[in-house]
Amino acid sequence: MISLGPFAFSSTLAVAILSIIWWFVLAVYYDKRHQLGLERCLSFILIAALLLGRVVFVVQYWAQYSRDLWSILNIRDGGFNLPIALAVLLGALAYVAYQSSSRRRYVARLVALGSVVSVAMGYGAALYFAAPAVLPTEHVQLQDLNGQSVSLEHYQGQPVVLNVWASWCPPCRAEMPILEQAQQHNPDVHFVFVNQGESRALIQQFLAEQGLHLQHVLSDIDATVLTSLQGRALPTTLFMNEQGQLVDMRVGELSSASLAAYLKRLQR
Repeated sequence: MISLGPFAFSSTLAVAILSIIWWFVLAVYYDKRHQLGLERCLSFILIAALLLGRVVFVVQYWAQYSRDLWSILNIRDGGFNLPIALAVLLGALAYVAYQSSSRRRYVARLVALGSVVSVAMGYGAALYFAAPAVLPTEHVQLQDLNGQSVSLEHYQGQPVVLNVWASWCPPCRAEMPILEQAQQHNPDVHFVFVNQGESRALIQQFLAEQGLHLQHVLSDIDATVLTSLQGRALPTTLFMNEQGQLVDMRVGELSSASLAAYLKRLQR
């Protein structure tokens, strides 16, 4: 996760945006020198790749999206099939190179230089912004809604979905019913809701007002979980295996479809 002042976003998204910029910089450079029209070509191909990546994901999780068709347009949920998008991008560029001998050399250079730099940025982000393999729990002080101390190690033995939230956070409020439904339908997974910085009374009031019936709701009055992740973004959802190892992390709102995708990877 990368934080810039009040903004926070995943390093994966940052690498994707920087990679797209870099590919366009290369295309513009070659166009200025050789008048190849690569920038326009790359624009159409990239749009097609992004659309198909989204469409394939929607088809994969149609059961979830069909309940609310408008949610298909909410790309902030992170629902996207990256392998399909990359296959379309590279396949279309290969076709462009095949069709035009004048472009062939420069398309090959574009793909080679673009891929090398993109992979290098991804590798650097994975090293520099790597999430901890195991959530550090030595400084995490949690209480259940009855005021009893609770350790996160208590939930090991089953996969854990740990949602870090606050009642004042609009995306947190929006995804709560989805997480509640998932908790009811996945008894083999511990869904743990760790509130950041709010009193137990306020948490109970919020749950009652929203009509939410959640299990494993904990208070982290000093926001130690978010501090241990070196992040300031809410909501953040951690997906941990039976041994407490971090498998995935989602910064931002979950939809029922994107949650289903994370659960599928977690339960393999």
